[in-house]
Amino acid sequence: MDHARCAELPDLALDPVRPLAERLKSLVASVPGERCVLKLIVTRGLSARGYRPPVDAAPNWTASLTLAPDAPADAHARGVAVTYCRTRVSREDHRLVGIKHLNRLPQVLARSEWQDEYHDGIMFGCDGMVIEGTASNIFLVKDDRLSTPDLSLCGVHGIMRRRVIDHAVRTGIPMDIVQVELPQLEAADEIFLTNSVFGIVPVGRIDSRAYRVGPMTQAALKRFQRAKGLEASGELDAATAARLSGLMGSETPSTATRRSSRAISTGVVASSAR
Repeated sequence: MDHARCAELPDLALDPVRPLAERLKSLVASVPGERCVLKLIVTRGLSARGYRPPVDAAPNWTASLTLAPDAPADAHARGVAVTYCRTRVSREDHRLVGIKHLNRLPQVLARSEWQDEYHDGIMFGCDGMVIEGTASNIFLVKDDRLSTPDLSLCGVHGIMRRRVIDHAVRTGIPMDIVQVELPQLEAADEIFLTNSVFGIVPVGRIDSRAYRVGPMTQAALKRFQRAKGLEASGELDAATAARLSGLMGSETPSTATRRSSRAISTGVVASSAR
């Protein structure tokens, strides 16, 4: 969530962010050599019943540090498998569009539609337009042109999504932010997902329909590899897959449990409550 968007929300104190930086750095430094996910949750603070908080309520800042899940071995050559979700993404108030807030019940319901056979699920708006994955943004390539769904009415404006869009604009790659219908998605030459935790992941299959890991997806992977200090092969090799950590659907149950259940640290790191 960027600072400008936060400023649009009422009574959300942002002052603790800067003092917290050093504490969060120390938390991450406590597990050197491990791939971890640091999550920071901001809530409005303590109150009794009702939607209106008391006048002296102040936000709580809660941090958790967990080991990142392992990447799926079969994604190295073929990309990941995803599915279509039945649950729809609702249109949101303009102040909430794009923000990664905690009102994520549609995503919770959508994620319950499959077990471990898919990496993610693609969600549609109530108008039938393609919006995003339950935990990712989506890009498609058709005739060497890159596009991503218009998220002006709903959806999360992800950090990696913004980086891909900015890079396309900066380097002259044809790029469109448009309403995407299902037939357009099905006709795509390439599809890839983005997320700030797992980076860029090519899609190899949506249900029974197969897709190739094409040149534009490979170019995006090369940029990701260079940024991480890896050999820029443009392939989802073992080294790159080790950096693409997220909720990967093809983990074995034992591996998923081993990685995701190990909470290194969690707790309230700052509170202005009086």
